[in-house]
Amino acid sequence: MTVVPNTNPAKVVVLEDDNACMGFFRSALVRGGYQPLAASTCCEVQRHLENHAVKVLLLDLLLSTQWCHGTDIALRAQKTHPDVGILFVSGTPFGDWNEADRQNAAALQEGSFKFLGKPFTVQALLARLDDLVKRRRFENTAPGGCPHNEECPKLNQAGTGAPLLP
Repeated sequence: MTVVPNTNPAKVVVLEDDNACMGFFRSALVRGGYQPLAASTCCEVQRHLENHAVKVLLLDLLLSTQWCHGTDIALRAQKTHPDVGILFVSGTPFGDWNEADRQNAAALQEGSFKFLGKPFTVQALLARLDDLVKRRRFENTAPGGCPHNEECPKLNQAGTGAPLLP
């Protein structure tokens, strides 16, 4: 069977401040048929959004060289590019996010983002990206407020992981 290369791969902006991690993301994305666009600053993310038809932002929650977090960047990006999907990757579980990050996540469009906890496999990364790219083509139906969307309950405001009561 002959594999036909994808001549129009979906573009994914990767905001990562660690060179080794960036190398991993680049190879994984190319392997999955995506075109990675590397960024190491908030400004570079914005330039990629302005100059390319970006499908997904792959953002680390905590960036060692930035004053802002991945959720800050996601909120700004959705104001100008509401169709972009967002994949947060972090070693910090969602229930341990700080209050500002949880509020930012809750303010994002319903169904527009996912969370992938570190460590993860290339297959898990590509599955989340595929889901976001596919989902962004249709009306969002997943509940907002939690990066797992339909896969987990909303967290209470204290961030303890207990579901919100109606």
